[in-house]
Amino acid sequence: MRHGFKYSIRNACFGLAQLVKGRMFLMGLAFGIGVITLSWVFDLTMFDRIAVVTFSFLVLCFEGFNSALEKLLDLIAPEYNSQVKVIKDMLAGSVLIGAIGAVIVGGLVILRLLGVS
Repeated sequence: MRHGFKYSIRNACFGLAQLVKGRMFLMGLAFGIGVITLSWVFDLTMFDRIAVVTFSFLVLCFEGFNSALEKLLDLIAPEYNSQVKVIKDMLAGSVLIGAIGAVIVGGLVILRLLGVS
């Protein structure tokens, strides 16, 4: 059965509401909002703003994938499973890589603001 655009948007909004219930997603969202707000306060160049916004959203996307896959793994293997733990650790590591990338980009932007080349 084919569903329309409104149906898809409604489902996506439901999924987003589920993500916002997660502590890590909320923390990433708060940091993202703070960093994006600061990019306007400090009057960054358009290129710097694009980098800040892009990396902020990427980290949230990584966290969203992480949360969804963890829920799926919990459904598949409700009892403790050492292999599932390794997979969850790998997912968390992927989020960490994205967060480190965002911190590096943010640090480079700050260094440029301070006049350090």
